[in-house]
Amino acid sequence: MVTTLLRFLELLLISVWVGGITVLSSLVAPTLFSKLPTRAQAGEMFGYILTRFYVLEIALGLILISVGLLRWKYYGASMSFTVLRT
Repeated sequence: MVTTLLRFLELLLISVWVGGITVLSSLVAPTLFSKLPTRAQAGEMFGYILTRFYVLEIALGLILISVGLLRWKYYGASMSFTVLRT
């Protein structure tokens, strides 16, 4: 049960990480650069958003490493490092 919870948490963290990058690059940036009056304003605002997102990415990465180490503890040294292990 613990390993299933840890695997779920890993998938959730990776999904938030990749989903955030996707949303920022495909929705937020184009919207800012098309709606704000100058590219300088859009760049400044997007830079602020990226700064905040990088802090979130670092936190997610540290949690992901911690969860991976916990999974390794429960699975042992023979654990496969693939996330989608069945």
